[in-house]
Amino acid sequence: MFDTKSLCVAVVERADVATALTSTGHSGARYLAANNGYLALTERVWGELEGRSPISAGATAPGWPNHRRG
Repeated sequence: MFDTKSLCVAVVERADVATALTSTGHSGARYLAANNGYLALTERVWGELEGRSPISAGATAPGWPNHRRG
């Protein structure tokens, strides 16, 4: 059997395009995974993004529809 989160993280890490996976919910979005293409595109290292929200990490603007997610 597989764990849904680990399966999604594996898909993101193996993607041929720049990809990041974030959570959603009332407490706000948080980075769960990002592949090397995404890190190169955003000029970041995983330690700068891990567990942070995309808005606080500066990867997305705090406008609609992001204001509803956090």
